Amino acid sequence: MQLIKVKDGSYERYEKLLLKRDQLEKDAAQILISYTREFGDLLTENFEAKVACIRLKKEIAWCQVHINRGEKIDADSMKMEIDRVMASFYRELADMYAETKAAKDCERISEVTMLAVKRIYRKLAKLLHPDINPMTAKHPELSDIWNRISLAYNANDLEELRELEVLAAAALEQAGGGTVEVVIPDIELKISRLEAQINEIILTPPYTLRDILDDPEAVEAKKEELQKERDEYLQYKEELSRMLDDLLHSGGGHVTWRMNLQ
Repeated sequence: MQLIKVKDGSYERYEKLLLKRDQLEKDAAQILISYTREFGDLLTENFEAKVACIRLKKEIAWCQVHINRGEKIDADSMKMEIDRVMASFYRELADMYAETKAAKDCERISEVTMLAVKRIYRKLAKLLHPDINPMTAKHPELSDIWNRISLAYNANDLEELRELEVLAAAALEQAGGGTVEVVIPDIELKISRLEAQINEIILTPPYTLRDILDDPEAVEAKKEELQKERDEYLQYKEELSRMLDDLLHSGGGHVTWRMNLQ
């Protein structure tokens, strides 16, 4: 199969923007991995301390309600109710632990490998990207190979991409020996959308987190900020624990919140 692309200024810009969008999306994912690898432990510790404070606030509120009603505090009932309302927080915390571990376990890729991955992907994308070649969506084998290419690209799997390079050539040949004229309908609208997507990526996290990662002083400042935040949560946790203990021993009383934790 040979692609005959109706090339003009708009098509060339469309193809360039499409590949740039894909590269930026991948870069953003890699930046997030690097950021999590660098700050994941502190971010998780902070969230864990915050969750502990939220739980204590809910326990205090639960006790206050029952004391005001003149009811006896049932520790088992309180635990069951608080566990229920806190379940989503604990799931989020578990996800953060898993994401941090995954980021640390993620293999670091050399610059040479990254460039090779990028080169092969760009070559294959120009042939098989569904937004460029209309035949990809029509042929299950081509569609399957493209999905594998996308996965290998995002995983920086150079060996897999090299194998897919061979398979893609054979699959394109088998799909038909003729030519396919590529015409992109509404190309100017699609160009505008690609430009908007690219702008959104480069102006928002996780892509913007590279500004911190590329600056050693900013990395240290961020760590100090997170450590300070963690210490404040731990201090507040101690205060809340004392409030809860006083409430249980006094049998009532008014509790005033110093911080508003959501």
